[in-house]
Amino acid sequence: MQAPTRPVLNIFLALLALPAAGASAQSEREQMEALMTAPPRETRVPDGVVATPMELSFGKPAIEVMINGRGPFKLLVDTGASPTLILNSDLAAELGLESVGTSAVGDPTDPEAIEVQVMHVDSVGLGAAWFGEMDAIAWDRSTLYSGKDAPRGIVGFPMFRDVLVTFDYPAGEMRVERGVLQPGADVVEYTAPNGIPNIPFSIGGESHVAMLDSGSMGALMLPRELGERLELTSPMTEIGRARTVNSEFAIYAADYAGSISIAGHEILAESLTFFDLLPTPNIGSQVLGQFAITFDQEHQLARFERSAGAAVPIRKPKSGLGLRLANRGGGYEVAGTLPDTPAAEADLRAGDVLISVNGLRVSDLPPGDFAVEMRKPTVVLMIERDGERREVVLERGE
Repeated sequence: MQAPTRPVLNIFLALLALPAAGASAQSEREQMEALMTAPPRETRVPDGVVATPMELSFGKPAIEVMINGRGPFKLLVDTGASPTLILNSDLAAELGLESVGTSAVGDPTDPEAIEVQVMHVDSVGLGAAWFGEMDAIAWDRSTLYSGKDAPRGIVGFPMFRDVLVTFDYPAGEMRVERGVLQPGADVVEYTAPNGIPNIPFSIGGESHVAMLDSGSMGALMLPRELGERLELTSPMTEIGRARTVNSEFAIYAADYAGSISIAGHEILAESLTFFDLLPTPNIGSQVLGQFAITFDQEHQLARFERSAGAAVPIRKPKSGLGLRLANRGGGYEVAGTLPDTPAAEADLRAGDVLISVNGLRVSDLPPGDFAVEMRKPTVVLMIERDGERREVVLERGE
């Protein structure tokens, strides 16, 4: 598997069960999916609004929660995650949670790519709000995030099934309360296939539906076939790689000067990005960050509030390094480069072996730490080619 050079997007988790002996795969899958995506069996929220700080971690919203009365622990909040609660395996061990079975997760290219442990959780506390009796999944997620302040799991969208939840990006706050959203100009109905909100939007005069994915660091990602119908003002070119929980794929960019609208709000765009992985557009945190978004899951309504001056154009992404890597006996070697990128200009070639990155030996770095180093604005590589070593400095473009 190639190591991603510039992760941009984490697509939602598709949850499937591993069939048990004597049971049909379909019935077992349906039972497990219903269990793992079920909301908490009990929710307690006091009168008024419960507010808690929400920060961006790895470009995604994160909050601190108590689990089984212990913590606080930093978890991402991901509307693109259909399981109710996802924990790093080390956190599950720290909490003393015991496995009650196994399941599998993955993206649509391979929904059973990763085996996970199923565990029961008594409670999750978010300030004065309390969510009780739910099932969680856990696996080793150290390759996704690493470092002292890395999040230790994910709160999925089903956690808030019985309350109103607001992601207030500009205020850096998450709010939970009882109530019902009322219709309005900035309120839209949404559907929820796989438990993930899909909202209507328009682009280039056409109406479409997009997955609203707070777990994506991107802006507006579109299928390439949709891009071919838009009036782009520059050619669509590959700019790097992105990844899901279990695979990676190419991303493309092109300049755009047309219209985009979500819930009556115009979205300014100078550039758009495209991908081939899914047929559904994906709206990530770079667009969501302009809004305070409130969800009413019972009635499948979402309100998008944006203050004056909060609109930020979707700008052309910074170019990646253009470096494609392949695993090589516990390390990495160059598998190829993209044209007109820092890696190509540095004359990196297929077969070059990576010895160190930013002064750290590659063989000593866990995959997650290696990915962190490769995402830095300046990446200093020591490579070996034909028995000789040389240093290569790569600067990300604007």
